[in-house]
Amino acid sequence: MGQAQVSTLLKTISSSPLWVAFLKDFIVLLLHHNKKGPASSRPVPFVTAKT
Repeated sequence: MGQAQVSTLLKTISSSPLWVAFLKDFIVLLLHHNKKGPASSRPVPFVTAKT
């Protein structure tokens, strides 16, 4: 994959509202999960539901 293709792909991803929303949700979940600590290291339902 060339450099031009990569930047086009990044532009497409960053202009996609669904991707941005998913990324935001994922980051929030990640932060929330990390705050809870290793004691509750069960799979996140949100992630399993999306995949």
